[in-house]
Amino acid sequence: MNQFGGVQVMGEFMAKRSVVVMFLFEGLVSIWIGGCQLLAATLQRLQERKIRDLQSISDDVRFRAVMVLGEIGSEDAVPALVQALQQNLGLGFSGHLVWALKRIGTLEALKAAEEHKKSRIMRGY
Repeated sequence: MNQFGGVQVMGEFMAKRSVVVMFLFEGLVSIWIGGCQLLAATLQRLQERKIRDLQSISDDVRFRAVMVLGEIGSEDAVPALVQALQQNLGLGFSGHLVWALKRIGTLEALKAAEEHKKSRIMRGY
């Protein structure tokens, strides 16, 4: 035995420490999950705004929207990107749309990118 009552005191200390560690861990996990949910909601709002931006009259706004949607990589953006590609807004812009679709990589996105490539070949550019 030591001056603190030996093994019994050490056992109680370890038990209390384990409980504290468990509560801290649960708290950190809760914070992490909350942060992930917040991030997902923020990305969803950003994506919705960028999909709307594809209809902008500003080339710069549309370009940034395409780049952001490609980086986010969500399947939900594919129909809007395909629609923008079909509007034939110019060769430079269509190249960025194809990049975004390929980056997303769904079957629908890849099919639209390939169809666009074939139609450019048929038109001679």
